[in-house]
Amino acid sequence: MGNIFGDQKTLKQYIREQKRVVDRSVRQLERERGAMDRDQQKLTIEIKKLAKAGQMKSVRIMAKDLIRVKKHQEKMATLVAQLRALALQMTTVASMHQLTE
Repeated sequence: MGNIFGDQKTLKQYIREQKRVVDRSVRQLERERGAMDRDQQKLTIEIKKLAKAGQMKSVRIMAKDLIRVKKHQEKMATLVAQLRALALQMTTVASMHQLTE
């Protein structure tokens, strides 16, 4: 766990850094998910307007885009869950290491 300069980080320091990176990624994904939620709401409103106007080709294209957005949101939710599970595993490893010392 050392670097090219020779000083070695402890397991606790290494886990802390990696947990910080994971938490930062989770926050970024949550922000993106919020933006996608806003886009989804805008698309829904636009689809309703176009449907009332009778522009069915545009409605069909936008509906496909809406489905893509929903699927992408689901994938992001699973990714966030996996990252949080990883952070929990790192915390568990750190506590087990602390208990063994």
